[in-house]
Amino acid sequence: MDTIHMSPLTMNAFSDALKKSGLMTDQAFQARIAELESSEIDLNDSKATARAFINAGDVTSWQAEKLLAGKHKGFFLGKYKLLRLLGRGGMSAVYLAEHSVMKRRCAIKVLPANRVDDSSYLGRFHLEAQAAAALDDPHIVRAYDVDQFSDGKSVVHFLVMEYVEGRDLHQVIMREGPLTPIDAAEYVRQAAMGLHHAHECGLVHRDIKPGNLLLDLKGTVKILDMGLARFFDESDDNSLTIQHDERVLGTADFLSPEQAINSHNVDHRADIYSLGCTLYFMLTKHAPFEQGSLAQRLMAHQTQEPPSVNKYRQDVPESLLVILNKMMAKKPEDRHENAEAVAQDLKNWIVNHADQQWLNDHERQWDSRPHTNAKPAAADSTNINVPAEVAPTTDEFGDFLTMIGSEEPGSGLKPGSGSGMLSGFPGRKSGVQKKQTSENGSSVNPAEMPVETGSTPKSSGHVAKTRNSSKVTKSNSSLIKRESSIKRKSRSTLPASIQTLLDQAKEKPALYGGIAAAILALIFVPMYLFSGGDKNKEPEQANVPTKKDTTEPEDSVPEMTEEVPIVGVNMTIGEGETFKTLSEAIEYLKKYNDPLSFQDERKIILKPGVEYSGTIEILEPTFRFPKKLRIVCESDSKVVWKGDGTQPLLRLDSVEGLVLENIEFDAAGAPVVIEVQGACPGTTIRNSRVINFNQTGIDLAGTAGLFTTVVKVENCSFNTSNASAKGIVIRPGDATSESLQLLRCQFEGPFATGIEIQSDFVRWLDIKECKFQKLERGIFIDPDKPTLVSLAIGNNTFHQCDQAIVMRSVPSATSEDMIITRNLFIESQQADFSVLNGGDANGLTASLRANPAGASFNWTTRSKPETDNSPTIFAENARFDVKDITLKNTDPAQGDYLKPDQGKGRVAGESGFKPYVGAVSP
Repeated sequence: MDTIHMSPLTMNAFSDALKKSGLMTDQAFQARIAELESSEIDLNDSKATARAFINAGDVTSWQAEKLLAGKHKGFFLGKYKLLRLLGRGGMSAVYLAEHSVMKRRCAIKVLPANRVDDSSYLGRFHLEAQAAAALDDPHIVRAYDVDQFSDGKSVVHFLVMEYVEGRDLHQVIMREGPLTPIDAAEYVRQAAMGLHHAHECGLVHRDIKPGNLLLDLKGTVKILDMGLARFFDESDDNSLTIQHDERVLGTADFLSPEQAINSHNVDHRADIYSLGCTLYFMLTKHAPFEQGSLAQRLMAHQTQEPPSVNKYRQDVPESLLVILNKMMAKKPEDRHENAEAVAQDLKNWIVNHADQQWLNDHERQWDSRPHTNAKPAAADSTNINVPAEVAPTTDEFGDFLTMIGSEEPGSGLKPGSGSGMLSGFPGRKSGVQKKQTSENGSSVNPAEMPVETGSTPKSSGHVAKTRNSSKVTKSNSSLIKRESSIKRKSRSTLPASIQTLLDQAKEKPALYGGIAAAILALIFVPMYLFSGGDKNKEPEQANVPTKKDTTEPEDSVPEMTEEVPIVGVNMTIGEGETFKTLSEAIEYLKKYNDPLSFQDERKIILKPGVEYSGTIEILEPTFRFPKKLRIVCESDSKVVWKGDGTQPLLRLDSVEGLVLENIEFDAAGAPVVIEVQGACPGTTIRNSRVINFNQTGIDLAGTAGLFTTVVKVENCSFNTSNASAKGIVIRPGDATSESLQLLRCQFEGPFATGIEIQSDFVRWLDIKECKFQKLERGIFIDPDKPTLVSLAIGNNTFHQCDQAIVMRSVPSATSEDMIITRNLFIESQQADFSVLNGGDANGLTASLRANPAGASFNWTTRSKPETDNSPTIFAENARFDVKDITLKNTDPAQGDYLKPDQGKGRVAGESGFKPYVGAVSP
């Protein structure tokens, strides 16, 4: 199968590029060629030869792809050999690199060449280097070197950092859910120890959050991103942030009250508050204040108390909440005196609540070590001479300098199965892998990481006395729920054990080196410092270590057992294309996608005129699966994906950033077309048709997005001949149904229900600009006394429905911020709005009117009831007996479907809604 979508050089050109690159000596190159001549590899095929050099460990996949593109310069920064691009943030790019002499792997953070002349960016970059170099603590990512490199035209400034395997705690919690109290306390205790060292050295971090706490493979927490740290003795007159008018530094969800007012006057107690917010997030999977704009959340930190942890779970001991509340005190003087006091309080709490086995397993993290008050000098940047053939000197290197920071991460050249560990160790022969020695002398292999094996990770098995369950539910629904056909893996209340993690790595080593999550987090030197936005949440997924590692990595590399395709960022599906079937492409991404290039958006292109079939399952994918994946038909017409009439076409569980676009999903009579459950931030179904389903078009079972990256269904149409079917169902599951948007969809009856809400707790749900025609019920909210928070039903058109909007009962008293506005009801047969069980009409009306737009501008062609004390949505600016609005077309296939004629229906504007009534602009 030919799977290369690039235009590689001829073999001679590839060989010349490799020899000129400095990546191999001429002697080593000739020896490798001689070895390959005796193999079955066609040396006239540059693609096959490139793969052979990767598998032999001579070059990495990133280097090979550049060589295939004709580039032979730009693989070195001074004494460091660049192995691959790890990622790119708003102000810098990060590369995995190797010291040319010491052969130590490291991560290099590079300032883009086009920003070197910007005093703000360059000054902040040097400030980060200075701050990081001043610290030497096992709970802080170390800085090794700061340097600059020039080719005579351009200058590259870069920082050399410790390369650490692990995942940040934001990713851990988004994948595994809230931590047990014992683990949350332990991770925060370790972070407090690292902060104490930083504070003693005169630094305030000012951006403590789960995303800046890395959990490595041995269960050690390391603090990332010193880009916001400030020396205590730095005068405000010279403050870099004041020079560039950046008054608020840090991330809004974890920012202390005083820091929100002025970042430049805070001390170490601001970090303690942020660490308290981080502990809150670890216990609840929620930031203390999640609702509202950036400014509103900053104000909430100053004026409001966060919701009690008990709102989300009942198993957190009061004694731990006392510590948490003290850390999050509004006034700095009411918090712990210093971070060491936090660590000691948590240590005492753990001793009283953890069993002896847990304490034994975590013994290595409980060592006491002295801290110094000295301020170490910045890292030495003395140059080391590199052999002449290693240092590029031609003008072409200038192109590389301008490329840094704008290049897309990691591309697509993939080595053979099992050989990927060698891609990080250029120059070594295939078949044998040397161990790498860590700072403390222990033998580690940063290339070994787990891949999806289908096995279920086990918990450590050591349960603290306070531990009940980490599964948090809002309330027990009395509904009869349809069992999802997604078979979930058994989910422990604890993160997966280190032993299991390393066992998985031995079973099948990862394709590319170790995970550099520590450095990946560093590249996001909070982007909103320069953009004005709040981009804290960027999840990535994998199993989580908690148990002490007692297993040595294996020395040998398994034999290659399969041919691994070389693919680019984009893949096409069909005969003679990258993959023959969509299923093959998805399985490839599960097994071989490069986890270090998660910034990339991978794309699977479906060819028009081809009918696709089969069920695709992406269930709790590992860290390897891409976080930005589009499956799309790029033609004007939709492709058809047809089922077998029994199974859903697509099952998703905890999948981030997946976008499906321009597809006709034909269930062929199956009960469900698409099943989605779990935390799926950014997952979107767009511009598609969902047809011929027997029960449900899209089933959202405990589906959750994030406040800034919602789950979205937009511009989709639903049609089926089954009279009892439902277009979209939102029902209970393991996660809270939240951060969902259903936009510009059309439900083409006759069938039972357009959108049905079965979850008894829903928040941040938008149903806007949708069209409902000839349905028994347009929108049905089924639970008894549901809690509805930030529900917006606006700018929808209901045409000839029996009942347009139906509630089984009025919402609970804890519901808030509900808006039902600007909806157009045309020829409803029974009712535009009804509550089946009656209830407190005044209470519902008052709740809606609490928001200025709560129940306004709803128009109907029905007459106003003469006497009716039932709940109503016809309040401010409502209209009855509307006769001046007629519809241009009622055929769903036409472009002017349900469009008002003669420009009728325009009203005053309102934030978040269109300036007209109904789904279509007049």
